Amino acid sequence: MALADAAQWGITSAQDNSEWEDFLTFEQLEKEGKLTLRIAEWLPFDESLDKLNQARTHHPAADSMLHTTMLKGFMDGSLGSRTAAMLVPYKDDPKNSGIPRYEQELLDAKAVQRAKAGFQLGFHAIGDRGARMAMTAFELAQQQSTKRDFRFRIEHAQVVAPEDYKKFHDLGVIASMQPNHLLTDMNWAEAHIGAERAKHSYAWKEFLEDGVVLAFWHGLSCRAHHRRSAASMPPSRARMKPEPKNISPNRNSAFIRLSPLIPPAPPMPSLPRKKKACSRRECWLILSFWTAISPKLFPRKS
Repeated sequence: MALADAAQWGITSAQDNSEWEDFLTFEQLEKEGKLTLRIAEWLPFDESLDKLNQARTHHPAADSMLHTTMLKGFMDGSLGSRTAAMLVPYKDDPKNSGIPRYEQELLDAKAVQRAKAGFQLGFHAIGDRGARMAMTAFELAQQQSTKRDFRFRIEHAQVVAPEDYKKFHDLGVIASMQPNHLLTDMNWAEAHIGAERAKHSYAWKEFLEDGVVLAFWHGLSCRAHHRRSAASMPPSRARMKPEPKNISPNRNSAFIRLSPLIPPAPPMPSLPRKKKACSRRECWLILSFWTAISPKLFPRKS
């Protein structure tokens, strides 16, 4: 059913973060000629290196339809539950700074070990402390690895300290973000983190101006993909002028998936600083507009 639904909406590939048993199910579907979606399977960052290597070699890496890829780790929780790890306490919960999932020393050691083994790393980080923890580990892993094509990514990156944007650029870390999350968070985010930090939240414009590779995608477990937002629409449909080497959902979302099917590539060149980009308010309006009208323009077929 999920494969048919994806095909209905023209989705040809996905990155999956499921249990290993699900990957085995995909494998069986492929053997039966029923796998209609290209799947890149994430593996758990906390799994032992031996088991990660076993999983990586279990299925042919040259299979364009199905293979394993990034290691997914979690730095913190969510902003709505106030478990995202923050550098200073929440404005409306002054005794709470969130819940970091690692001690920095342990995180660094695991990141270095797995990067040396050739794995791509992607860390869920919503709070500014979570993002900084991830960046610290990425930097150390890069310093101690002979590999050059890392494509490390931070998933969500919803709140980032102003001084850390340049770090994304300098380390070549990808900001992998979900604009549709803003549609829910915009109602309470400022109350949780305060006006000053809110200035640097969901900051696509700041990432772009600092030349950071920015990729948009949907977390399908949280948002139905048939409810299209501006993030899934070509710029022309959203009445926005295309910005080459800027927001490109398809190209950048493909680039961030470090594929074993192609030889290592040089790091993506720095993106040019843009004099103009959509403001946060303009993005809110665009996303809200598409959320309101897309069900009518693109009705789901029964």
